[in-house]
Amino acid sequence: MLVIFIIMHILMKYTKFGRYCYAIGGNAQAARASGIDVKKTKWTAFIISGTLAAFAGVVMMGRLNAGIPSEGLGYETDAIMATVLGGTSFTGGIGTMTGTMIGSGIIGVLNNIMNLMGVNSYIQKVLKGILIILAVVFDIATKNKKTAAKIMARKDS
Repeated sequence: MLVIFIIMHILMKYTKFGRYCYAIGGNAQAARASGIDVKKTKWTAFIISGTLAAFAGVVMMGRLNAGIPSEGLGYETDAIMATVLGGTSFTGGIGTMTGTMIGSGIIGVLNNIMNLMGVNSYIQKVLKGILIILAVVFDIATKNKKTAAKIMARKDS
């Protein structure tokens, strides 16, 4: 995991591809207008995502000593929650690999604590859903404050 984190951190922070991904996430039409091949960049991102998902599946299969297709069910919620808690914006263009790694650690600890306390799995899903909703509301609220501040700064000029 650490090796993949370092590779993806370098890829997203120090390469043209990473800057293109952030630009497309922020505003795909503006990225296209600035000369970025949006279709090619999206395809590359999906290929990288699929490759890493396949790698994760092989690792999970090795841990379980069996290939169970439904074993990863519910992990998508954890992935969304980890990225949002790590500071990635739902509206796109904002986020870091370091933040996502910190969010993953928080989710891992949270899952472990709830399992050790014997919290029902349905209650765990509800709590995770509430956390995602709170994170999205916080993201939207902070984005609205920044937008309002920019508008007020323009009016003063």
